[in-house]
Amino acid sequence: MDLRYGEKYEAFRAELREFLRGWPLAGAEAQLPQKERESLFRARGIARGYVYRHIPAAYGGAGREPDVVIDQILSEEYALAGAPGPLLTQGAGMLAPTLLDVGREDQKQRFIARALTGEDVWCQGYSEPGAGSGG
Repeated sequence: MDLRYGEKYEAFRAELREFLRGWPLAGAEAQLPQKERESLFRARGIARGYVYRHIPAAYGGAGREPDVVIDQILSEEYALAGAPGPLLTQGAGMLAPTLLDVGREDQKQRFIARALTGEDVWCQGYSEPGAGSGG
């Protein structure tokens, strides 16, 4: 049984693997603090359309159409390379989608891109009675 994704997708995989050979960073970039190295590589992934594919480019994403096979290949190859891909944070996972759906334009411009790169770190707090750490 042939379980390959097909010629188009295997070509994408080869292109992605070539990009991922750039991790870990080398030269002077390798001397940067870890967070900066990861942010730099993540920004390169966004620019190539590999990271935050579905977030509009106007807000710091790649602005690409959804494709579940490409998403699977990205997940597989980033994991194999040990490269920094999308941040699994409140900012990228909750703030960005919420602002895209109901945020004002100035909020989208101000917050989304910085949340995606990790420049701004977001958290979610609960203050309702009986929720969160306040009891």
